[in-house]
Amino acid sequence: MIAVDDVQLNVIVTSNCTLQSDPNEWMTMAKRTLARSELEIARVVWDLGEATVRQVADALPAERGIDFWTVQTYLRRLKDKGYLKTRKQGRNNIYLPAVEPDAVVSEVTDDFIEQLFDGEALPLFQHLIDARGLTDAEIDQLQQSLDGLKARNQSAGGQSDRKKKGRTK
Repeated sequence: MIAVDDVQLNVIVTSNCTLQSDPNEWMTMAKRTLARSELEIARVVWDLGEATVRQVADALPAERGIDFWTVQTYLRRLKDKGYLKTRKQGRNNIYLPAVEPDAVVSEVTDDFIEQLFDGEALPLFQHLIDARGLTDAEIDQLQQSLDGLKARNQSAGGQSDRKKKGRTK
């Protein structure tokens, strides 16, 4: 399950459309950006593993009221953007994931952090903790993750993966 806030996705769409200076770069970025509804459709395909338009439409909550033709349009867009691929089965297209959900989470998150926080993750974490808070169990989980990261950094000679990738200022 991808846990990306709707507001964050909308911000990404806005920032991609307004902050890119090279029109060709903007087209590439805009083409890869997922709208909230596209993400919802992609999740269904990821959950099912592969699906026809009808299977995706049937898997959506009835209260969404998305018809067959709209689902088909979203699936085609996702294929055009490189998130899905197809194979033929008789007259039907079977849609399959072309990328793993984790890759999409990384792409969306990295773009979000780059656009809103100038590439720095710490202000995002601070904002989320201040704005949403954490339960004791979540704090324990976070501490375990931080301890693991610290151990990996120390075994790598005190240098984080982020620094190795050249993502620090």
